[in-house]
Amino acid sequence: MFGGPGFGRGLVVMISGCAQRPSNLPQGFQQFTDSDGRFAMVYPDTWTFQPKPGSALTLSDPADASYQLTLARGPVPRADITSITQFNRTEFGKQISKTLIPRSGVDDPSLPKVVVEQRGEGQRTDKKNRVYYDYEFVIAQQGNARHVKMVAVIDQGQLYTLIVGCDDSTWAARQVKVQTMVESFTLLPAQ
Repeated sequence: MFGGPGFGRGLVVMISGCAQRPSNLPQGFQQFTDSDGRFAMVYPDTWTFQPKPGSALTLSDPADASYQLTLARGPVPRADITSITQFNRTEFGKQISKTLIPRSGVDDPSLPKVVVEQRGEGQRTDKKNRVYYDYEFVIAQQGNARHVKMVAVIDQGQLYTLIVGCDDSTWAARQVKVQTMVESFTLLPAQ
């Protein structure tokens, strides 16, 4: 009917090739879905995976290791904590900012002083009514600054924290890509 022998087979290959790349994927990005099928996000298609122990995932730009994404997942401290909304968003941001620099000159005078400035906060809700808190921080130490966007969500007894950042000097050029990664992070329905 249409074309010669093998036409249908070629069409199937083309469709299955297209099915591997979602149509709504931003140009220059690829999608990552974890092996448990619990979350998905996009990241620049030139980035590489960096192995991390435990429940952490790191991806980075091979040309600039400071431009990276880290996702950590761990149990919440108590079984009665089922949503991030059980925490005041501003206070949660203050507490989580302290974990960005676990050891600094504030805690140990022999180390260089680190200053964390929170530049913004917000929240969004997904289709399953899970609330995500998001934050923007600038971390300064010894004349160097790093710009970071972070998103956190709690689901099924797990706290997921995604952090994407780069040197502050490259922030203006990378801000849109960083925001794309942060906004793409979503939990998937449980299998």
